[in-house]
Amino acid sequence: MVRHIRCTTIILGILFAILPILTVLMFHHITVSETLANMDSGVFGKYYELLAAEEALADPTIIYKAVEKMNIKCAVTADSGEGTETIRSIYFTKTYVNFPMKEGRFFKKSDFTINNQKAVVGKGKIEETYMRDSIRYIIVGDIEFEVIGILGYESDTVLDNTIFINGMMQKQVFSSSIYTIDFFSDDNSEETMETLLKQIEKQGVKIERLSGGANFMNTVIPRLMYSRWFSILLFADILCIFLLSLEWVQQQKKQLGVRRLLGATLQQLFFWILKRYFILVLLSIAIAVLYTTLFYANYRQFLIKSYAFLLPVLILFLIGMVKQILQHPLEEVIK
Repeated sequence: MVRHIRCTTIILGILFAILPILTVLMFHHITVSETLANMDSGVFGKYYELLAAEEALADPTIIYKAVEKMNIKCAVTADSGEGTETIRSIYFTKTYVNFPMKEGRFFKKSDFTINNQKAVVGKGKIEETYMRDSIRYIIVGDIEFEVIGILGYESDTVLDNTIFINGMMQKQVFSSSIYTIDFFSDDNSEETMETLLKQIEKQGVKIERLSGGANFMNTVIPRLMYSRWFSILLFADILCIFLLSLEWVQQQKKQLGVRRLLGATLQQLFFWILKRYFILVLLSIAIAVLYTTLFYANYRQFLIKSYAFLLPVLILFLIGMVKQILQHPLEEVIK
């Protein structure tokens, strides 16, 4: 009996740990799939606006400062180059999309500082890079940039010959009058856009909107398509957790009966079983957090979402089960 309880406890703990890991992997798969689908258009947000200044901006940080003041989640990009070879400056306010990386990482918000010569290159540009003191570099516009990551997917993509540079370094490399703003939040009202343009024009820059619109590939239908298999696995994992939780609580009957014989109150028994269950949950959470931190650090916020959904349901389920056991006659419990 004791061995049976331990076996059930171990399996239940493993299922608890698998649940958030599956959730993180699902979001990783969805975001990479969305990014790959959006690569051809070059638009990655929910909405986008194409802006044109009257003349090439000597200092693109004017636009960066304007979007920061608006406190909106967006990215600003500008391109230079011909054909399939592109140099793209990038700046974003909070987070960006999840690119498939062959090596290293993509930019973080903290990378966007003045004179921070950092770049991310497509896999087609690897031959143009060189190593020095175990660090990879590339020359862009006569300036040496440290390569912090290499974009790459199994098949070829339109970004394979693209070099992303820190937007704060753009004015040292190239100038542009065309800028794309990707909005990653739902707040893309006409009023928001007009306010942003006024913020830019306050800096003495005449700018107009060329085009814009919603990005269909970021709607809910593609996400359901990308996540269908993970959703099935998540449902199966949750179902197994419910069934094993039921078995686990049933296996505690005899111990509950012994404690009742020793004078424990129903309230004490109730909190005793809850404590044991939550110790199991917390150990599983620790394993999941460790795994996510090591391999998917950018997705730790999804751990909270997965447990926020599951734990209230499990608590209600557990309360109902314990109450049912405690209401059984003592003679039946200790059989």
